[in-house]
Amino acid sequence: MRVFVVLFLIAMFSGTALGQQSSDVSSCGVDVRWLNTNGSINYVRSSETPAQLSFLVHLSKGTNCSNAEVSVSATYLTDSQDYVCSGTIRSAMSVTSNVQEFNISIRPFMQLDFLRWRNQPGARGEQPGQRLNCSNIDGTSDVGDAERHKAGWMRLTIGAAHSGSLSITEAIFRFQ
Repeated sequence: MRVFVVLFLIAMFSGTALGQQSSDVSSCGVDVRWLNTNGSINYVRSSETPAQLSFLVHLSKGTNCSNAEVSVSATYLTDSQDYVCSGTIRSAMSVTSNVQEFNISIRPFMQLDFLRWRNQPGARGEQPGQRLNCSNIDGTSDVGDAERHKAGWMRLTIGAAHSGSLSITEAIFRFQ
């Protein structure tokens, strides 16, 4: 009888009981990693060439584990690490397979063309740019390109989220 109780408790806490699968979505995992940078990027302020970055997303397999969302955030800081502005592009990209590589272009000083997804599945070539609204410290106004040019640093965060799981990776741009 003790063996039956122990087995029942194990089945109950592992999410299965009497052959039923758990609807617990916490078993879906997501992981994001840079492919072509160690997270430290030197960028020339006057450059019109975008930073070309690549990252890899792994998503758990399972019936409820598909179509994760990738968001991109940027925070601009002065040389002394004082806040200039920050913004987020929510749902900038979507993960459609269990392992997916993303190639993106970042234009730090082009508000209207900040992010481009270069290898979107089903689309040829680089996609139109996505806007980054960058708000000041109290969130009351948008900071334009001229103010961003005064920044010495930018913290770029890539976040992949799915069903309660989240993974982030960051890169620090040093403007010269």
